[in-house]
Amino acid sequence: MKYYYITSLIFIFTLGVFTDASAQRKVGTKKREDKTTQTDESSTYKSTARTKAENKASGAFFQNLNSDIKVGNIGISNNVFSISLKANSGYKLTDNISAGLAVKYGIQAFNSIGVSGDFRVYDVGAGVYARAKIFQQFYVQFEYDINSIPLIDYNTNTVFLDQRETIPSPYFGGGYMQGWGNWKFGAEVLFILNDDMRDYNNGFVEYWIGATHNF
Repeated sequence: MKYYYITSLIFIFTLGVFTDASAQRKVGTKKREDKTTQTDESSTYKSTARTKAENKASGAFFQNLNSDIKVGNIGISNNVFSISLKANSGYKLTDNISAGLAVKYGIQAFNSIGVSGDFRVYDVGAGVYARAKIFQQFYVQFEYDINSIPLIDYNTNTVFLDQRETIPSPYFGGGYMQGWGNWKFGAEVLFILNDDMRDYNNGFVEYWIGATHNF
């Protein structure tokens, strides 16, 4: 009788220990699963927040870009036709200040009546600019370009079509814009601050008309 009693106690004790160990394993597994789930949720939240922040920064960058397309320096005189094209691309540092890059291309066509020696010369330039809006429609601008023009002997008015020279030149002036929304139209006048470029342009200024986006 004592033998069955002792055996029963041992069986109950063993069953209790096994049940308790099994319960502890389940609790530990659940805790690990909860911790893993929380970690995954935290990682997903951080990844989503980071993606939103990156998208917001990227959107803000593109929203601050501005650009211009202009035509200018149009002239017809003494059988000479000239025209220039210009494009700017900049970034708005503030609501009223922008800075960026500028490129331009100009052509002059010479037509000598009764002479078969008609010819064209072209110039190209690229540089940087900074622009500040002083009123809603008016702005001032500083620009610095590196220009490639044909070599000219002004003493004899001889143009060497197969030779070119590079002239750096600063410009300073301003413009007027009028329009609605992001698109505006207007005119710009820049004073040429280099004597060689003044001689090439036969004047003191460059003038442009065109469209501006997002400034």
